[in-house]
Amino acid sequence: MISFFQFGNRRSAKLQLSIRANSGRQPASAPALVENLEARQLLSANLLVNGDFSAGNSGFYSQYGHGAVPGGYVIGNNPASFYKGVVSFTPPNGEKLMLMANGSDGGTKDVWHETVSVSTNTTYDFSGLAAAFAQLGNDHTDESPARLSFYVNGVGIGSFNVNPADGKFGRFADLWRSGSSTTASIRIIDRNTATLGNDFALADLSFAASPSLLVNGDFAAGFTGFSTQYVKGTKPGDYAIAKDPASIYTGVVSFGPPSGIGQQLLANGAISGNPYIWQESTSVIKNSTYEFSGLAATFSQLGNDHTDPSPANLAFYVNGVAIGSFKVNATDGKFGQFAATWNSGSSTTATIKIVDLNHTNTGNDFALDDLAFNQE
Repeated sequence: MISFFQFGNRRSAKLQLSIRANSGRQPASAPALVENLEARQLLSANLLVNGDFSAGNSGFYSQYGHGAVPGGYVIGNNPASFYKGVVSFTPPNGEKLMLMANGSDGGTKDVWHETVSVSTNTTYDFSGLAAAFAQLGNDHTDESPARLSFYVNGVGIGSFNVNPADGKFGRFADLWRSGSSTTASIRIIDRNTATLGNDFALADLSFAASPSLLVNGDFAAGFTGFSTQYVKGTKPGDYAIAKDPASIYTGVVSFGPPSGIGQQLLANGAISGNPYIWQESTSVIKNSTYEFSGLAATFSQLGNDHTDPSPANLAFYVNGVAIGSFKVNATDGKFGQFAATWNSGSSTTATIKIVDLNHTNTGNDFALDDLAFNQE
């Protein structure tokens, strides 16, 4: 599955890998991972004040009323303590609390809403647990389970259909990129308008920066942490690392990294073959989904119209298999964001590469920035 977004994606945490820069050849073997992937995930702190609801009815906002009534919610550790005739179960962590809601028949109200401060150009992971508890009859199933939708700053980022089996928690997780935003207003809405069933519990909500597995995705460390089949220079098939293409190439538009920090990889597209402009290998967990993303812009200023007559056509590969492509915007300096997902299956390493499929000699100059590869 491939999805495309506008702007910003810079993760804050970075793996410390032992990689030697390679300016023209593919490395003989992938570098060894020196940090445990599970341990890395602990580096990202939950930004939510009361995501496990252990502080009770505080730290969030709800448009639902307070109480065990239709369109209402309560905070507790067992729905059977508040709702008559429902299945009895406790939070999956065994010690915290849950938000338990009787779905609103309007399908537009926020059951939960919190606003937090975020860093610009960073990817965040919103996740949590949800379960049904509308026990009607003896089959312990909800005849019309909740259909949850998730929003950040008014934009939908995902949805989740709650399992109809009472008390069976399922986990949801969706990514959001901050771009230029410095705050994130996160909302959960139940889109199910049914009056029967549609009762659900929320637990262990989290909103945290999603660390990238790439070493130097913002190129702040210069010519390190990746390999390339391009060579240093400014001719077709050459590349450079700099803050501004105008500092390297004569007569092109001037612009800096969209985040204002780090550097950019600047390339003059190759006119023959399919050499990769960028490649990196990293360890991955089996049977897990990963997202590769980044920013790309053109800088071939020919004439005064500030457009590239033949912008780059980027293709993305993991372990030699194509996972997506992206046509760079023809307007000089206008960054667009690409994102494509990949499932590791039985693989324990991922070799990610970018190839420009455009072989035109005129135009076809592009910048890459804020590359990231993270587990969903």
